[in-house]
Amino acid sequence: KTCRFRSIVNFLDCYLRPNELWIVMEYMRGGQLTQIVEQTILDEGQMAAVTKECLEALQFLHSKNIIHRDVKSDNVLVGLDGSVKLTDFGFCAQLANTESLRTTMVGTPYWMSPEVIKKLKYDKKVDIWSLGILVIEMIDGSPPYINEQPFRAMCKIAMQEEPPSISPESQERISNDAQNFLKRCLTIDPRQRADTTELLAHLFIKRAKPLESLVPNIRAVCNNEAD
Repeated sequence: KTCRFRSIVNFLDCYLRPNELWIVMEYMRGGQLTQIVEQTILDEGQMAAVTKECLEALQFLHSKNIIHRDVKSDNVLVGLDGSVKLTDFGFCAQLANTESLRTTMVGTPYWMSPEVIKKLKYDKKVDIWSLGILVIEMIDGSPPYINEQPFRAMCKIAMQEEPPSISPESQERISNDAQNFLKRCLTIDPRQRADTTELLAHLFIKRAKPLESLVPNIRAVCNNEAD
C-alpha cells in the first residue's frame, strides 16, 4: 500500500485463510499487453504512450530504490479505457540505498539484461534494458531470440557485442527517434545506459498519443476472445 501510483496495478487488500494468502489487486479488464501486441498493430504514437506509462511507473519505483526485475508485456495490463499499468512484483528487490547493487539472477530470460545473466552486480538499469526489449515486442510482435531455447537465448544475450535490434522490415517503418530510444535502453554497459529521467524527455516519448488511442486495439482483442 505504500507504493500506490497511477501507472501501477495497486494492492487493495489481503486475506489470510488456512494455508492460503489471498491478495486482492486492481482489476484491469483489458488484460495483458501481450495480446494487444500479438493480435493488433500499434502505431508509433501508441507504442510511445505505452512506453511512457511504463517509464513513469519505473521512475516511481526507482525513486523508492525498488527494482522491478521482470518488465515484459505479460506484466503490463490495460484497461478498457486505454489505461496502462505495470504489475507482478514477485521479483521486485528493495535496494538499501541509491548506491546498492544486487547479484541475484531473476527475471524472464528473453528480457534479462547482460549483467543479470552474467551474475554481475546490477542496479535499476536492468529495468531499462527490459523496457527496451518490451518496445521491441511492440514493434516486432515478440522479443529477440524468442525462437531459441531459453538457455541458448541467455547465452546470446550475455555474449553479444552489439545489443539486440528490431527486424530489418521494422527498421524501414520505425522513426530514427524510436531507434535511438532503443539504443539508449539497450546499451550493453549499464553505466552508459539511460535512466528514466532521460528517457521520459526523449523525442520518441514526445510522440505519445493519448491513452484513449489504445481503446480500438483493446476492444478488438476483447472481441476476439469473446468469439
